Amino acid sequence: MLITTDLLYSVCDDGEMFGYIAAVHAMSDIYAALGAPTFGCVTLCAGRADVDSGHAQAIMRGLAAALKDHDGLLAGGHTVDAGEPFVNVTVGGFDLGYSASKPVRSGDVILLSKPLGSGVALAGRKLGVVTDDDLAPEYGRMRIGNDRAAAALRRVIDDQPDAVRGVTDVSGFGLLDALSMIARSVMIEIQGDSIEAYPHAVDLISEQAWSGLADSNLLHTLEFTTYDSNAERSHLPILLNDPQTSGGLLAILEPAAAASLLADKALGFAAIGKAESEAASLSVHVRSDARVNR
Repeated sequence: MLITTDLLYSVCDDGEMFGYIAAVHAMSDIYAALGAPTFGCVTLCAGRADVDSGHAQAIMRGLAAALKDHDGLLAGGHTVDAGEPFVNVTVGGFDLGYSASKPVRSGDVILLSKPLGSGVALAGRKLGVVTDDDLAPEYGRMRIGNDRAAAALRRVIDDQPDAVRGVTDVSGFGLLDALSMIARSVMIEIQGDSIEAYPHAVDLISEQAWSGLADSNLLHTLEFTTYDSNAERSHLPILLNDPQTSGGLLAILEPAAAASLLADKALGFAAIGKAESEAASLSVHVRSDARVNR
């Protein structure tokens, strides 16, 4: 069995949307282990006004719907009277026996299945720079789970057991920290211009509207990351360290296997970099060909 837990404060005024995204966010860890979620237990914290207005019930409907859409069920939970709504979702699932922990080799390709910038978008909402209506495209992508991406990676392993070097999900610690979880003793180049950002993310970063967690993440990843002059002056240092809500899967694969996933556009994978050579420890260089001044 696999088990994980995640807490999420309200990301929008639409209760069902919030509940759905919270469940998808929590299930991501199961898919990062290439497993299958089976149930969720929820602690819902909401005030009496949320109950009387039906907002709390809407959150629960969204949670239950997300679990059902991913072949799971809402097994139960607990409620707490609290001022600001938030949910803690504990998800249990099956370990399907897939291993994706292999040494990274020169030429291996880095794939990412979702855009970056959900943390920036939600920070912009909290600061009042953007509204829920503005963020409709972001919410739509946050609702999409990592089930199809995980299934595709399992199929690759079925065909080529050693082709997937590592898999994880991009979480609140950002993409670069996630990369450090699955790559060791290798020099990696990230092509920043290949990374898809959520629609409002770049503009919000230019307005200095981002989560303080991105700054903390950035300080941590500077231990193993360098940026070329174009990348350093662009949105990339914040975007690559942006804390993700319902982030995508990050995977490292040998080139032919990566090409097979990239050929299926419906999976959403994008190639964002590659392993260059062996090194004493992880070293990441971020490159950008775009000339941008911040």
